[in-house]
Amino acid sequence: PLKNNMARGVLLCLAVAACFCCLSSARAGHELRGVHPDKKSSYNPRRDFTCLDGSATFPFELVNDDYCDCADGSDEPGTSACPNGRFHCPNKGHKPQDVLSSRVNDGICDCCDGSDEYDSDAQCTDSCEAVGRVAREAEQRQRELQAEGYKTRLAYAQQGAQKRVESQARLDELEKELEQLKSEVETLKTEKKAAEEPEIAAKEEHRKWWEEVLQARKEARKKAEAMAAFDELDTNSDGRVSTDELQAKPELDDDGDGEVSKEEALEYLDNEESVDFEAFFESVWDVVSDKCKFQPPPPAEEEGEEPVAKRKEQQMETVGAEGDEEDEDYDDDYDYEEVEDAPIQSDDMPDYDNATKELIAIASKARDVLRDAENRKRDVEREVEDLKKFLGITLGHDNEFGPLYDQCYELTDREYTYKMCAFNKVTQKPKKGGRETSLGTWGTWDGPSNSPYSVMKFENGEKCWNGPSRSTLVTVKCGLAEEVMSASEPNRCEYAMEFSTPAVCDPTGTQTPQEPHQEL
Repeated sequence: PLKNNMARGVLLCLAVAACFCCLSSARAGHELRGVHPDKKSSYNPRRDFTCLDGSATFPFELVNDDYCDCADGSDEPGTSACPNGRFHCPNKGHKPQDVLSSRVNDGICDCCDGSDEYDSDAQCTDSCEAVGRVAREAEQRQRELQAEGYKTRLAYAQQGAQKRVESQARLDELEKELEQLKSEVETLKTEKKAAEEPEIAAKEEHRKWWEEVLQARKEARKKAEAMAAFDELDTNSDGRVSTDELQAKPELDDDGDGEVSKEEALEYLDNEESVDFEAFFESVWDVVSDKCKFQPPPPAEEEGEEPVAKRKEQQMETVGAEGDEEDEDYDDDYDYEEVEDAPIQSDDMPDYDNATKELIAIASKARDVLRDAENRKRDVEREVEDLKKFLGITLGHDNEFGPLYDQCYELTDREYTYKMCAFNKVTQKPKKGGRETSLGTWGTWDGPSNSPYSVMKFENGEKCWNGPSRSTLVTVKCGLAEEVMSASEPNRCEYAMEFSTPAVCDPTGTQTPQEPHQEL
């Protein structure tokens, strides 16, 4: 009996051991689908599983059981149970990738090795070798492009650095010149003022003289009209206009009784029975000329000549009286013949005399010299401003964007022509005609911290109707030549461009494929 009991004990121990081994073998054989290699240490079949966010711990058998137990979805990396889970594709022969767990066993092959469709009807083939080969060839071409463009970038950097040195030297030179021009302009302003003073005085004298001529003409015409009216009223030609003669003018009937009374006539003659021409012109003419119509006087043969000739005669008499003595008030350069040759009947002021013309010429030359100096000063100020703007812009790590400064590049699509002028502005113009619209002026670099010179920001463009001002972000990519590759409007009044240039080529970096942009 003892031997039988011992045998039964041994058999029991062996059975327990066998069960334990089977259980361990089953736990060890649990397949860990969809787990990233970096996280495999957290998925040990020989111990309970703890959610990666630490929210819960449970038997490992609950991992990948198609039921979401963890808040972070980490217990279901190989199923679609958790909406926030990630499935890892090994993709041997190509690049591994993570896809959303919701895509696992959905009938669509998301992984090139087909591992995401392990339990679906999808017939996935492992295309990772072919896909990887194409990707490696593309990467090789990209490396060659980066290397080739980098040679140009180095040359750009040298040109940009040289341009900066030359610009600084030019700025120093112009600032000195500008100080000299400022002083010169002030001096020329003083000289211009000194030259204009006698010019202004001579012109004023000429103007006053001509006003006197015109006034004399006016008085002469008025007197001639008065004389003609006097002669017309003086019917008995005795050299006087009497009350009887005024009574013959019905226009002077002030009380409207049909006749001019003697009292009315006396009132016009200042209570005199008769007046001579001087008294008539002085007291009567202004009143009766408004009421009566008289025959106009005959035209003068050379009206207005007498004042000019009289002035000439007076000047000549002064010279004759003083002999050879110089008269400071007499201008022997005044060309009276030239003045007399002017149209006598015209009220337009005649040309200036020679002396005045000479003063005008001197003042005009002073104005021209000052204007030229001011123009030079403005040109220098503009160039100084442009140089300061250039020197104030960061042109990359090593001035590699220097050769692109203020250069313009265009792209035309089905509707618009876009122009990007580096460090200046971005514009848009309809192909079928119309005005140019500003999409922004240079603002700043706007790339990420690890690639600050990969994005140009242009801002404060033309304001959209009932919206913000237009702005443009230009993503700069490696290329063997400068080219605007695309233009779009991803958001209202916010534009995006892709621009290629050797200035950003770097053989140590790689560029990731970009999603295609939609045309505007």
